[in-house]
Amino acid sequence: MRFSDKVEESIEKDYPQAAELVVESDAEREKTSWRSTILLLAVILSIGVFCRFVCSPVTVIGPSMEPTYKNGNILFALRHKNADLERGSVVVFRDPDSTHMLIKRLVGLPGDTLVWEDGKILVNGEPLSFDGDPYVENPGVLAEEITLGEDEVFMVGDNVNVSLDCRSFGRQTVQDIKYVVCFKLF
Repeated sequence: MRFSDKVEESIEKDYPQAAELVVESDAEREKTSWRSTILLLAVILSIGVFCRFVCSPVTVIGPSMEPTYKNGNILFALRHKNADLERGSVVVFRDPDSTHMLIKRLVGLPGDTLVWEDGKILVNGEPLSFDGDPYVENPGVLAEEITLGEDEVFMVGDNVNVSLDCRSFGRQTVQDIKYVVCFKLF
């Protein structure tokens, strides 16, 4: 007979309630394990639901939003339904010519008039200001004045001369906007 077996036998003989404590301890440990597993699953599910219906991380791809956001930056964005749209907001919407999501600055709101004049984009007669070079080389659809409808918006990239934006594919609807960027995570 091994020494450990002798110790267990001695404990059971001298302290019968100790054997019950060991059994209870195992049962408690199993209960705690199940509780922890259920809690972990609930947290994961809550994060998934939160990200699906309220917010999402968004990764910047390309130079069109420089210098504000650079290639590889990760942004925190709220679903459009949960955030107000304001001129100057950075928004995420689907490229109408592909399945890619685009990150651009909202410059035209419903009812606004936009036009390209002397190398500048004018919104309601006021020039947009861009960091760096304010000269806009490609007017795109803004070569002629446009007035946005009651549910239409217009977005351009901050790095306007390299950006593929509404100047190329035209105005979008408010419903096309999926997210509004809140801040840069890194």
